[in-house]
Amino acid sequence: MRCCFCNKINQVGNFVILEKNEKKHLFRTLKTPIDAKIMLINGKGKKAISIVRDSQELEIISIEECKEPQPKIHLFVSPPKKKSMDIILKQASQIGITSITPILTKYSIAKYDNKSQDRMESLVIEGCKQSNNPFFPQINPMIKLSDSINFIKENNYKSFFGSLNNTNKSERCCEICNIAWFIGPEGGFSDEEIDIMIQNNIQPLNIGNHILRVETAAITGATILQYLNT
Repeated sequence: MRCCFCNKINQVGNFVILEKNEKKHLFRTLKTPIDAKIMLINGKGKKAISIVRDSQELEIISIEECKEPQPKIHLFVSPPKKKSMDIILKQASQIGITSITPILTKYSIAKYDNKSQDRMESLVIEGCKQSNNPFFPQINPMIKLSDSINFIKENNYKSFFGSLNNTNKSERCCEICNIAWFIGPEGGFSDEEIDIMIQNNIQPLNIGNHILRVETAAITGATILQYLNT
């Protein structure tokens, strides 16, 4: 069943018209016929099944309110180059990461502006549609590593950063929790940054025996933390 983004999922029996780009993709590109069933997601936890009617309207025939995922994984990542960051955004959306925050570190190679923010949100929607994930990750503006550390301390997140120098496994955090997963740039975190994170109770976590690309480490680590704490 095809999946589309629709921010106006109200009640069963309502007819909705998709936004321009969604409508164009569904009917011009995919050539979806009348009476086809289409899943709708609003990015805030609501799913609906709809049927294509005349005039390319969709009639809602059922609605499901989904529970928020637990644990909530918050990805803090020093963004790699554009194509690699695109992979992170799509795959993070598919596995159900709650938020993505680009962080500025000593060896960061990429920065993001408001135009990048729009592109990131578009890729998140694409990833969620592909996986039928009804919760869009929150995309935050880029912040300094020090500010992200202050944030997770204030909000009492259980936190980890990728490291080759530690073989400890993550212990189960709790039944319901927020987990922060920090990934540095291709050059890794600096020694000073590592010391600061450890001092602030951000634990080193080894997810493999080899050096991983940023996009690989981001998704692999997040998936492991989800599995260990579900």
